[in-house]
This record gives sequence, C-alpha cells and structure tokens, in this order.
Amino acid sequence: MAIDEEGFPYIPGRYGRIEWFDGRDLAVYSDRPRAFVKLWAIPGVRRHQTGDTEMRALFPLEALEQVAGVIRSRHRRTLAPEEARRRGFKPTPRATSEP
Repeated sequence: MAIDEEGFPYIPGRYGRIEWFDGRDLAVYSDRPRAFVKLWAIPGVRRHQTGDTEMRALFPLEALEQVAGVIRSRHRRTLAPEEARRRGFKPTPRATSEP
C-alpha cells in the first residue's frame, strides 16, 4: 500500500492503481486502454471518468480481487526483522561514508 500526494492510500498495480473513493466504493485508475474493456466487463464496475488514454471507474469491495487481477496488483509479503533473524538471514550491509 502506498500513499498519494494528498495522503490517501492506494494499491499500485502494473496497469493502474486502486484508490479510496467514498468509504462505500473503491476506484480504479488506469492509463492502459487495453485494460479498460477488461475492467468494465467485471460485474459491479461502473464508469466514472473516461478520456482517450486514461479512465477511472468505481466498483464495490466485492469486486476487489477481480479488479486487482486485471491491473496486476500483488500483495507484497514483508518479513519482520525478528522473523528474518529467526530464519537465519543476515542483515544487509550498509555503505558508510567516513572521512
């Protein structure tokens, strides 16, 4: 999950991003015209703003998994530092600049 310029969270994807809309629905933004038709074919997705090369559509939470699949959004797994140490991973060496 990332934060946009205005402080709202969004989920990045390869072909667009999923954004917060109004607390009831979510929005999907894409600037890939080939993805438009695939997104609009998902039940519950409705057009909100459409241009020549970009669009924004609204959808209910129930369609999140399908929308995320179209824009190729993935959940990145993170490993807590304690779990990494337990598994035996070594810390990443950091470059230092000492005079």
